Amino acid sequence: MSAPPNSSSYGADRWFVFATGATHTIVKSVQGTQASLAVTGAAGSASVAILQRIEGLNTQSLAGKICTLSVDLLAADARTFSLTAYSNAGANDFNTETLIATINVTVAPNVAKRGVITFAAPSNAGNGMTVSISQGGLPAGVSMSIANAQLEVGAVATPLEYRSYSQELALCQRYYFVAKDNFALCGNTLGSTCDFPFPVEMRATPTVTHGYLDSNFVAVSSPAANQWAAQLAGASVVSKVSGTIAVGFVVSSRKNAVLYITGAVWNQAPNWLLTNYDLALAPRFSAEL
Repeated sequence: MSAPPNSSSYGADRWFVFATGATHTIVKSVQGTQASLAVTGAAGSASVAILQRIEGLNTQSLAGKICTLSVDLLAADARTFSLTAYSNAGANDFNTETLIATINVTVAPNVAKRGVITFAAPSNAGNGMTVSISQGGLPAGVSMSIANAQLEVGAVATPLEYRSYSQELALCQRYYFVAKDNFALCGNTLGSTCDFPFPVEMRATPTVTHGYLDSNFVAVSSPAANQWAAQLAGASVVSKVSGTIAVGFVVSSRKNAVLYITGAVWNQAPNWLLTNYDLALAPRFSAEL
């Protein structure tokens, strides 16, 4: 995926890239046997940072304690990384960050190195913290990557604590998820709705974006790229008779949303499926920090 300059572009496990000077590329890579997050540079690159914002509920127990951040670093050329920790002035206010500590770590070309920084978490750690792995510009085609990041209490970096895939997925879905499944709706020929429970309770009431537009609705059983359709389960396709389709979500809590389809007249009444085989159209729910 692309990381345009001067914007936050999320990759894996809530890590995001903030770069300047050029559009960089984010990919899932491998360090040894472990998955990693890699960034590839471009002409004009001025700086690259890989960051994670940590919710205050997860950092309040760190206040006043010695903490250690460790992470595996890798680059295609000799490179110096900066490991940095920040605190917030207000609760989960990541626009008012204060430096806690920073350290530089130099790596040899194509040789992974464990970077470690130890610091005293401030008394306001419960407002949330940010950890950053950054360095100067990345030339075109040159990559850097991080893996096995861990923030813990104590003055010594310990072996990485492994969690199951399902645990990691649920932790991420608290902040963001993509609804890949089809939706089963009930209603009549003038419109339909369905209740959509989230996989986990989200951090806050999320915002939602989707690509279900009137312009890419098709009355077929197998919509192609950038298309969506509606059909009775195991039966016939539902077609639009007239009107302009309006698809939306009412999101009033951290636990569920209501999907509605209005504005058009349909040839068949309730109990049909909204089908979508294009991930680009799928609804995205975000409660990111």
